[in-house]
Amino acid sequence: MKDKYSFTAKWLWLLFLVVIPLNIFDILTTNIFATPLPFLSKIGSFGIIFCNLFCGFILLKLSTEYDFYKIAGVTYIFSTLINAWLNFVNGGPLEFGITDGFAFGSFAFSFIGIVCNIIIIFYETNGHAYLLDRYDYELSSKWDKLRTWYIISYCGAGASVAIVFIFPLIGLLIMIASLIANIVLSILRYVYLYKTAK
Repeated sequence: MKDKYSFTAKWLWLLFLVVIPLNIFDILTTNIFATPLPFLSKIGSFGIIFCNLFCGFILLKLSTEYDFYKIAGVTYIFSTLINAWLNFVNGGPLEFGITDGFAFGSFAFSFIGIVCNIIIIFYETNGHAYLLDRYDYELSSKWDKLRTWYIISYCGAGASVAIVFIFPLIGLLIMIASLIANIVLSILRYVYLYKTAK
């Protein structure tokens, strides 16, 4: 990256590096650790919140150079605070259930989370693509394509949340496909982010 963008490069490196502790904290919240050692799950949850807030802060810093990052940063912080409130203040989204079994709150907040993820991906990848447009058109185009596939994946996840209540098996299959796609896209995202920060 050009010298004039050293400020941007510094924050992009931080955005890339924060992925490492974020993944570690995410592992701590899985059932492997949460069931036998619940305190590790709490540590992981707090760590995820901190890392996500830091990601939002980084994007807001980047927005001083490129406006695309501002909406992504604000949405990152908003969605993280909502998740923190649900998990640590309210006790979880299932408390919003209307009756025994139909977890309306869980459905609603899952949908809100998907919408927030689409907004974050849309504006963050737009920022990366715009940043690279004049210097690495090939990598810029990859960000554009990644954005499209992410939106398709999240739309599939959103559809599965609704369909699973009507056609459980079909909804589950769509959910699994979206999850697998999201894992692949996340790996590509971090590879592209590494190349962008160089």
